[in-house]
Amino acid sequence: MVAIAGATIAELIIVAAAVVVVLILARGSVRMVRPTHRGLVERLGKYNRYAGPGIHVVLPVIEHMYRVDVREVLVEAQPQEIITTTT
Repeated sequence: MVAIAGATIAELIIVAAAVVVVLILARGSVRMVRPTHRGLVERLGKYNRYAGPGIHVVLPVIEHMYRVDVREVLVEAQPQEIITTTT
C-alpha cells in the first residue's frame, strides 16, 4: 500500500469520509429564522424551546424546527346586517 505522511490510502479514505459526514451534519444543524417568522423547536417530538429571529443551532435527527409566519394577514370580510332594538 502507498503511505502518505505515515497513513495508508484506506486510512485517508476513512478520515475523508468522516470529515464529509461531519460537514454535512454541521450544515444541517444551522437554521436561520427571519424577522417575520418565529421558530418552534421540538426535541424527539416534544416542545423544547422557542426560537426568535436570528441564527440557531439544532441537533440533526434529534431536533426539528418548525417556522411559523407571524405577519398579519388581511382578511376580506363580507358586510353584515346588524339588528338593534331601540326603546
